[in-house]
Amino acid sequence: MTWTELVVSVCGTFMSPNLDDHILDVAEYNNIDKEIVLSVVYQESRCNTNAIGAVGELGMMQIFPRWHMDRIQRLEVENLLDPYSNLIVGVDLLAELGADKNPYKALAMYNGGYTPPESSKKYASNVVYRANQYKNKLNSDSI
Repeated sequence: MTWTELVVSVCGTFMSPNLDDHILDVAEYNNIDKEIVLSVVYQESRCNTNAIGAVGELGMMQIFPRWHMDRIQRLEVENLLDPYSNLIVGVDLLAELGADKNPYKALAMYNGGYTPPESSKKYASNVVYRANQYKNKLNSDSI
């Protein structure tokens, strides 16, 4: 299975144009596994670029503008419902949280803040599990 086929199979009708390339670009720039990014996108919004959460989280990675305004301004992002812009902010946050070194801890903090509740640890485990499934699908054809 190719990367593009995987993203299409995960996101289906919610896949925005060039989502596969956008994830690759932003993940590589931030040194975060592309499978982790895809898994967060799926977990947070089921790949829906227009997702709006219960307390105002926006886009595929469910960015809460009030909590991340400094990051949004630093990255010069104007529209969190734009898929590429949303990925830029969300993956930058994952990188800052250390997802390249300790994805479980970073994902728990991404979900629940700097003192994540137990439910955020389950969230992190689910995201990492799904990311590993994605890696297996990508590697199964290259053997």
